[in-house]
Amino acid sequence: MDSNIRQGGSQLMARHKVIKVNASGALKMVKYVEDSIDKGTQEGIVEALKEVRDTAKSYAPVKTGFLRDHIGYLTVGKPIRGGYVEATAFYSAYQEWGTRNGVKGKYYMTRAFQDVLSHVDNIIGERIEGRVTRGGKFGSKGHGAY
Repeated sequence: MDSNIRQGGSQLMARHKVIKVNASGALKMVKYVEDSIDKGTQEGIVEALKEVRDTAKSYAPVKTGFLRDHIGYLTVGKPIRGGYVEATAFYSAYQEWGTRNGVKGKYYMTRAFQDVLSHVDNIIGERIEGRVTRGGKFGSKGHGAY
């Protein structure tokens, strides 16, 4: 008969061990990962907005530079949950979409958004990965959480 199980009369009794688990380290690691994801996402959003802005500036038609100099971005939310890129020159819409009078649209903003949209998941993912593995208490240079 197994030494961990003893039969006593009509009862079957098993010896058991009490296992104590200290979950505070695991909870700290979970919190660290959550914070890293949140901060990495915010950083990725800002990086993507900057890339759209810079790409739009490179595509914008330039005579005086006024249109190019009036392309910027704004973030939305605290913490950052999104944002938008805008051209604030009074004629920016005419340059983007054209006019009925024969000015052809340059689609500088549309092309910039399309270019960055094709890899925005990589931009944000790299920022998250960089935060999670950057070091600190639980990163790859830390105490071996991964």
